[in-house]
Amino acid sequence: MNEFYKPKFGIKIDKLSKGDWQLGLFLNHRLWHHCHNDKVVKVSHELYIYICLFKINISIGFIEK
Repeated sequence: MNEFYKPKFGIKIDKLSKGDWQLGLFLNHRLWHHCHNDKVVKVSHELYIYICLFKINISIGFIEK
């Protein structure tokens, strides 16, 4: 059974590990294939803006949660 999962619009905030930092702005596109017993059971498509502000990463857009 191949199922296409459409992520919902959302905001995700992550903290970086101690000693790490990033600065930048990216447009990110991901296509995920979730497999079970060598068969693709779910396909996920993500599209979001990824903002890196030193110790915090903020993702805004269509994200799988």
